[in-house]
Amino acid sequence: MKRVGLLHLITALEPAGAENLLVGMARKLDKSRFRLVVGYIYGKGTLAGEIRKAGVKVIDLSRKGKIDPLLIIRILLLVRRENIKIVHTHLVHATIAGRIASRLAGVRTIVTTRHYAYHPKEENLIFRLERSSACLNKMTVAISPAVEEHLIRVEGYDPGKVTVILNAVDPRLFAPIADERQPSVKGDHVIVSVGHLHHQKGHDVLIRGMTEITREIPEAKLLIIGDGPQKAALKRLVQELQLSNRVDLLGSMPPAEVIQTLKGAHVFALASNWEGFGIAVIEAMASGKPVVATDVEGLRDVVKEGSTGFLVPRGESGPLAEKIILLLRNPNLRLQMGREGRKRVEVLFSLDNMMVGLETMYRDLLSRTAGKPDLTSSPVVEETRRG
Repeated sequence: MKRVGLLHLITALEPAGAENLLVGMARKLDKSRFRLVVGYIYGKGTLAGEIRKAGVKVIDLSRKGKIDPLLIIRILLLVRRENIKIVHTHLVHATIAGRIASRLAGVRTIVTTRHYAYHPKEENLIFRLERSSACLNKMTVAISPAVEEHLIRVEGYDPGKVTVILNAVDPRLFAPIADERQPSVKGDHVIVSVGHLHHQKGHDVLIRGMTEITREIPEAKLLIIGDGPQKAALKRLVQELQLSNRVDLLGSMPPAEVIQTLKGAHVFALASNWEGFGIAVIEAMASGKPVVATDVEGLRDVVKEGSTGFLVPRGESGPLAEKIILLLRNPNLRLQMGREGRKRVEVLFSLDNMMVGLETMYRDLLSRTAGKPDLTSSPVVEETRRG
């Protein structure tokens, strides 16, 4: 059987949610059916080596790490050279260029995964271009029911051209350690948060919450994994609150190091102001960790309140600190919620389930059968909608 040429085009290949997910997809894709090529348009391509280990060709489409002014032409030539039949784009800049270049190259099966629902810059030119070029898509993949609702209700997408395929992780990579109570830093009660150092993630709220947490539990320690534009401001905040020995900004980490850090945590916390999904949360749940997260769209689809963790009001450090303290003081509750979280990931958010959904979508789009297949509903998605 002749394999179908498939291009996944993403803005960058640095460790982050969408990029790490693409590594997993490259490993799991059925290579007897699809001939995958991955292209990125910006940055160093830190994760390119991991994708190549999976036997997948990776193409750097940047100009010395910056976006090439001739990017659309370069994508067009790549698509023709590799005989690509499906172009699947991720993130805003790659999506705009990928859609235009693919249509110029004659590709009719263009897919975009929308990794976010709300963004404060949605009225900027780049986001308007992304929305206006969506008409070139044959299908848009929403990573959660919350994103699907946003696309249809707020942005006016055709419901027949939106499908939900839940973000996922490989649970086998996040197997919990045998003794869940064992801290990664001897004597400390460890709280871990993972996310881009950006206003979206609400790290400042979590850091302010540490003032109350350390007052009640002096041995509590917060580890924040990630990098971004708020790094300097967050460092200043830590110093102002005199938390330098209780809060560590660890910077960006390779996925394997993130996994090891999660294994040693007692509690995972995410204080996001908005989320399309929150893949770091399912990584923590897969690691058997209870989660305290903000009650925002996207995270509501992931965390089962009172079962796998707690949902608290966004922007408020008090309730966030209160639930973290509760978990740090109750090891049995941590263990119970950690086990329930791990089960939820295995049932709803496994990479195997995600790949079945993706590959089925690709085949349905290519077949162009007369009857429109139902791509928007599956037992897994329906279970997530029910909470």
